[in-house]
Amino acid sequence: LIFTPASNINGVAISAFDFRAIDNGGTTNGGIDTAGAATTITIDVSPVNDPPSGQNHTIQSIEDTPVLLDSTVFGFNDIDASDTLSAVIIDAIIGQGQLISQGQVVTAGQTISSTTINAGELYFEPEAHSFGEAHTMIEFRPVDSGDATGNLNIATTSSIITFNVAPVNDAPHNIGLPLHRLAKILRQPRLHNSEQKIRIQQIHTLLA
Repeated sequence: LIFTPASNINGVAISAFDFRAIDNGGTTNGGIDTAGAATTITIDVSPVNDPPSGQNHTIQSIEDTPVLLDSTVFGFNDIDASDTLSAVIIDAIIGQGQLISQGQVVTAGQTISSTTINAGELYFEPEAHSFGEAHTMIEFRPVDSGDATGNLNIATTSSIITFNVAPVNDAPHNIGLPLHRLAKILRQPRLHNSEQKIRIQQIHTLLA
C-alpha cells in the first residue's frame, strides 16, 4: 500500500483516510473480527527543494558593441516560489564571441554568482569586426537560492542564449600609398594584355 501525494504539494494534513482493522480470528461463536470504530491516519508532506529551470533567449546586438547581461536574460523559473536565482553555470560558449565576468574571460564550467550579475559585471563581447545570425550561443544552467537548510539545486537541463550580431559600416582608412608612385605606373604607355597584368600586379603589391 503506497500513498502518492500530488506533484509539488507539501504541508501539514495534506491527506487523511479512515480505516477499521480486521483480525484473523473470524466470527465463530459470535466473535467479532472488525473494529467497531474507525481510526484516522493523517499525512504530512515535507517540502523538498525542486530544481529550477532556465529559458532560451535571443539577443539582438551590434558589431563591436558589448552587451551587458542582467539576471532577467536567464529566464529563471522555480516551482518553489521563495527561491531566487543564486548563480548560473556556464556549460558551453559556442561561436566567435566571449563572456566577460569581473574583467576576466569566462570559460566553460565556470559559475557566475547572481551578485556579480546584479552588480553589472557580466557582459557579452562579440569578436572584433565579426557579425551574423547565431554569432555566439551560451549554454547555461541556473542555480536556485536553496531551501531552509541551505541546500542549493541546479537545473537538470541547459538553456541557451543566442546572440545575433548586426553589422555596422566601419569608417574607411587611408592605406598611406604615395600618389606619385601610383601615378608613375598609371602613366605608362598603352600595354599589351600580358604587360597590363604585370602592371596590375605591381599596383596590388603597392596597395597590399
